[in-house]
Amino acid sequence: MGSSVEGNNATSQLPYLAYTEASGLGRIVAHRLYGNSEVLALKPQFSSHLAAVLMSMALEGKGVAWLPKSLAEQELSDGRLVRALDEQWDIAVQIHLVRPIAPLSVAAESFWMRVSDQRPSG
Repeated sequence: MGSSVEGNNATSQLPYLAYTEASGLGRIVAHRLYGNSEVLALKPQFSSHLAAVLMSMALEGKGVAWLPKSLAEQELSDGRLVRALDEQWDIAVQIHLVRPIAPLSVAAESFWMRVSDQRPSG
């Protein structure tokens, strides 16, 4: 997208709000960024394992962050946040609810019965 994010001039590095290495989202974003240091000029400024914390920092103008769309949807809609890169930099994530095959506690089995009965269509 814009030259403010893409490029390799050290003097024009963009403040980057990163996830910690212990964060699952952090590992996903790090994998996406791996090998792209020549393309993006990002300078880590702050890190957190929580996307909500990174969004708060972005709202305060502290830098750019990869955020789940579901978390930032309202802020994007209101214009308080804007997309920093085009869609080629989006990261598709699928999250699945899993369980062991072995029987679980009565409460857990009851939960699974309710979830199984309410499967999303599509």
